Amino acid sequence: MTVNNIENEKPEEMNSEDNVEKESKVYEYFEAVDKSIKPRIEEELKILYELCKIDEDLKDIDDEKGDLPDRISEQKVTLDKIWEELDSKTAELAKLKDEEGSLRKTIKKGEDKIAKYDEQKYNAKSNKEYDTIMKSIDTQYETIEKGEKRLKDLSEIEEILSNEIQELRASSDEISADLKSNEDSLQELDEKYSQEELELKNKKEKLTVRLEDHIKKLYERINKTMKGSAVAVVRRGNCSGCFNSIPPQREIEIRSAAKLYTCQSCGRILVDEKLIG
Repeated sequence: MTVNNIENEKPEEMNSEDNVEKESKVYEYFEAVDKSIKPRIEEELKILYELCKIDEDLKDIDDEKGDLPDRISEQKVTLDKIWEELDSKTAELAKLKDEEGSLRKTIKKGEDKIAKYDEQKYNAKSNKEYDTIMKSIDTQYETIEKGEKRLKDLSEIEEILSNEIQELRASSDEISADLKSNEDSLQELDEKYSQEELELKNKKEKLTVRLEDHIKKLYERINKTMKGSAVAVVRRGNCSGCFNSIPPQREIEIRSAAKLYTCQSCGRILVDEKLIG
């Protein structure tokens, strides 16, 4: 290798050393900023981290209960609809039964009148009187005929309604039995975890009141989406929630604890590992 080549390589080595030195100075600068920022929100971040652990435990309890609460709620809504429809159809059937009863009375009265007119026609003193009696008999026959036709229609409608009511009652009984079983299962789980759940909720309440409103609202909004995983720890330059990398400068800012930072990928609140270590 020639002397010229060796000399040409030296600047590259120096450039590499310069870059390391510059990067070191950048970190030193941010570390200095990190140490100088007061007041920090370390306490709030620790509270948020503890809240997250509590919500994770509460979520585990909810997971143990599975979809029982939702199923119970849906079954109650379904039962309410069935009972409402059952009441409506039962009332409609009762109304038809009343109409049927009235029609049978009307038909009976018509038959009685026909029998009466039949006796009177033999005692008619004139053709006009006879014609009037026969006209009254015809009128009663028409009324009876209409009544009997309506009775036939009512019978068909009542049969359909009765079958529908029977089906609704069967569905109601089936769902009610399943609902009772689900409620019993949920009650057992509630009793099993009631003490632990109560303690966790009490701890959460005590921690929450120590947060400023805007921080509490931020946490609650993220927790609603993340369901017990609103806070993530920055470990080895990565978000523990989504495992995406955190830019070095942002990592230093997070470590400074000057304000809240959220993950640009998943939206979780980020906490430096050393803070909770």
